Amino acid sequence: MKVKLSKVHFKIFVYFVVLLIITEIAIFGFFILFVGRKYGDYMEEYNETRFKMAREMVEYQLSKTTLATEINRRVFSEYVRHIGVALKTNIWLTDQSGEVIAQSFEGEIPWEKVEDYLETVQEWKKEEANRPFYSSYKRFHPYRTISIQLPDQRQSTFHMIFDRKPNFSHGTEFAIGLVGIGVIIALLTIPLARMMTRPVKSLTASTKKLEEGDLSHRTEIKSRDEIGELATSFNKMAEKLERMMISSKELTAQVSHELRSPLARIQIAVEIMKDRLNETKDSNLREHLQEIRVDVEELDRLIGRILDLSKLDMREDVPYTEVFSPIQLLKNSLERYHVSLKTKKIRLVLNFENEAKIMGNRDGFLTIITNLLDNSVRYSPVNGNIYVDSDTKDGELVLTIANSCGTIPEDELNRIFEPFYRLNHLEENGGGLGLAISKRIVEKHKGKIKALSTERGLEFVISIPTIRID
Repeated sequence: MKVKLSKVHFKIFVYFVVLLIITEIAIFGFFILFVGRKYGDYMEEYNETRFKMAREMVEYQLSKTTLATEINRRVFSEYVRHIGVALKTNIWLTDQSGEVIAQSFEGEIPWEKVEDYLETVQEWKKEEANRPFYSSYKRFHPYRTISIQLPDQRQSTFHMIFDRKPNFSHGTEFAIGLVGIGVIIALLTIPLARMMTRPVKSLTASTKKLEEGDLSHRTEIKSRDEIGELATSFNKMAEKLERMMISSKELTAQVSHELRSPLARIQIAVEIMKDRLNETKDSNLREHLQEIRVDVEELDRLIGRILDLSKLDMREDVPYTEVFSPIQLLKNSLERYHVSLKTKKIRLVLNFENEAKIMGNRDGFLTIITNLLDNSVRYSPVNGNIYVDSDTKDGELVLTIANSCGTIPEDELNRIFEPFYRLNHLEENGGGLGLAISKRIVEKHKGKIKALSTERGLEFVISIPTIRID
């Protein structure tokens, strides 16, 4: 199972690991400071005890025997060897001339180790003022001596050297244990982080739904914490926003509908007046009536588009289950623009790659094509060009309609699909709703539309998922 970490997961993981490392360093530091120091003191005390025990045992044996004969010396040497083995250390006796009397180990006396230790002791004494107060953990005294009297009243020196230092590996083992625990706990933070961020991701998804226009969506987070309170506030906000938008769209639809009645009456009155003016010869009056008629028709078209946009926003039930070919629909629509293209001497450049089919609403898609072709014919200059291309890519139909209307500034391209927005540089402009309606219909088909300013002029690129017909 592949675990994917989001940015929040990663931040929680990093923060926790950093905190864990700091905590483990502090724990290990306290361990060395207190436990390590006591352990070093304990080892020093332990070694001192072994030293005293060996010395007393040697002194006791010397009080019970003499070293005058070879046999006694062998017995004493064997006794010293047993003491060394029992205490796991190396011991030996030397007389005043430095000659070895007895030793508990085979081989030469390790005088080099003794000299190194003595030099180290001198360095310790020089640096005593700068040594940390827990230096007993760092220092190890492997060599000890004391004067012992022999049976013949001569003085000898009892030597003891510890071959092995105290086992301080407990600190290393403790550190390894801390690291292991830290790794396990750090790995456990991954499901913990996922559990903590799951409601946040759910709320983010709900926000995107709202951003896409689905005002009826509500988040299902039911937790009784701060995130739950945020989710409740989000649902209340979405509910109020939905009510406000529905009220606004209903008001727009009602006002648009009511406006059509007086417009219809004005149109009838204009026609009646036009019939009566046929009997007169007042040309100025005829021109004014013609202007009124054109304005009324423009208002009627604008109100019709407002109603279309309101229907889309209010999510009226429109079936999007028809299977059709947008290319065939486009070819049929182009025939209606033959006269307009010929009048403005516009050259039509077609490049249809295939007859891919989509599932959606045929009338709605026809509205998209009509709006884009209307704009292309209206805004293309005389002797201009209109380009219509189609292609399929990654399971999508890519339809491009371009016209040579000139360069469009970037800031205008970003707003071209906003309702009632009009391009500033064009003298002839409509109501600013055709592209907004087209964008909504494209989104209803689960597609995308974008505007580009290229060498060919203003391009509209539509991407719609295709379906496979067996």
